Amino acid sequence: MKKTIALALAVVLTALAVFAGCTSGNGPGSGTRGTFEQDTDETRLYPDLPDVTFSGADVKFAEFEIAGWGLIFDLTAEAEDDNRVSKAIYNRNQKIMAQYDFNLTTDLLELDKIRAVYEETAMTGDSEYDVFFVRGHEMRFILPAGLCLDLFQLPECDFTKPWWDANSVEQFSVGGKLYLAESDITLRDKNGTACLFFNKQVQEDRQIGDIYSLVQTNEWTWDKMIQLAKKATFENGDSVWDEYDNYGLIADDDLTYMMLHAGGGRYATKDENDLPVPGFTDKHTLEVAQSVIDLIFNEEYFFHLQRRKNNGVGEDGVAHDMFTSDQALFYIDALFRGQGFNDMNSDFGIMPIPKYDETQKEYGHSVSIHFSNTLSVPKTNLELERTSVILEALAAESKYTVIPEFYDVYVKTRNTRDEEAKAMLDLIFSTRVYDLGEFFQFGAFNSIFLRIRTNRAGRNIATVYQRFESKVNQAIDKFINEVVDRQ
Repeated sequence: MKKTIALALAVVLTALAVFAGCTSGNGPGSGTRGTFEQDTDETRLYPDLPDVTFSGADVKFAEFEIAGWGLIFDLTAEAEDDNRVSKAIYNRNQKIMAQYDFNLTTDLLELDKIRAVYEETAMTGDSEYDVFFVRGHEMRFILPAGLCLDLFQLPECDFTKPWWDANSVEQFSVGGKLYLAESDITLRDKNGTACLFFNKQVQEDRQIGDIYSLVQTNEWTWDKMIQLAKKATFENGDSVWDEYDNYGLIADDDLTYMMLHAGGGRYATKDENDLPVPGFTDKHTLEVAQSVIDLIFNEEYFFHLQRRKNNGVGEDGVAHDMFTSDQALFYIDALFRGQGFNDMNSDFGIMPIPKYDETQKEYGHSVSIHFSNTLSVPKTNLELERTSVILEALAAESKYTVIPEFYDVYVKTRNTRDEEAKAMLDLIFSTRVYDLGEFFQFGAFNSIFLRIRTNRAGRNIATVYQRFESKVNQAIDKFINEVVDRQ
């Protein structure tokens, strides 16, 4: 079995190496994988697909939905939609359907429903759905159940192309097989990517200087962020530190894993056989995790949004009010939070979360398991050529039509265009992290670390991990047995 894994892994790594060698070397983050650069028409790449049509076949996708969350649609759009992103999605769908002669429909299914449908599909052999877009959090139930096809079996999907996130291909692969991936077809995974917002009015008022340039000069580190955060923190005069004061940094519990990944730490890594192994046995990961704990307990410059949960105000509302009222310089969260800043009088910028120190080679940006989706194909799909052609065509078209419109949601501030923010988004998306320990929650240790501020587990991360190490190891062994050995 190990020889088979090693051979499959060699194929994966060879393909990724070819892709990395073709990546543009311009701008921040050059040389990294998974860059969502917006190429000009002159440099546009086209998919290498056969000249086929599908005789009006019905192709059906299932996508997760959560009522009341207002999630962006990835596949569903109508002709009368006046939103530019929705229009781009609609036009993309129409173009690819006309080109390959098929009918695309999408069902929006609640979390429990989509999981149940996936499981029922596998058990009954029903092929109603060709592709599933499942929330990342639910894949920990679906994948070990043996329901998913190895995406490397899709003959016309070229995962070395830039419309596939190569980071997801590399990091989601298990034992040389790929059961889930991210591409430019979808936007929820991008909306769920971690980033740092900064308030330009606070930047000016506190004489912070040019923050964007710190990325170019490789000075954008945790120490620099903390230095600037302290400069922007001051009390309003009532001698009570609360949400009415000014802070250099605000965030909620999600800061734990976002900063862990930003600093190069991982809940799980992979060995030479492409199999998961514990990440918290690594010295650097423990060092980064301890620094995260020290940060979230430091109220000298940091305001933890969960502090205000007991006063009847949700942390989301506090974050919005503090940032839009110019009470915070930095705000770390998922990118979609920026859509709530439309009512700001001040401008805001978007930055990568800083590196742990200047020796770190690449930035790292978490992808939320709660807000992102993952692309997978059920084993019952008998139309692999058709499915692969459609996925490849949709992803390639999206890169040049949907993604630019999505960028404009964030790079247009008031009546101006922030081209530097666009470059930052390129960098953020090219350095996304798909931590198997986060997505599959080995031993539930990620939940312990996430709530470290309130669960009284302790502030010494090495001691805390020791108590959960055996559970993590058992969970990883079980995962390998279910996903690799049985499938």
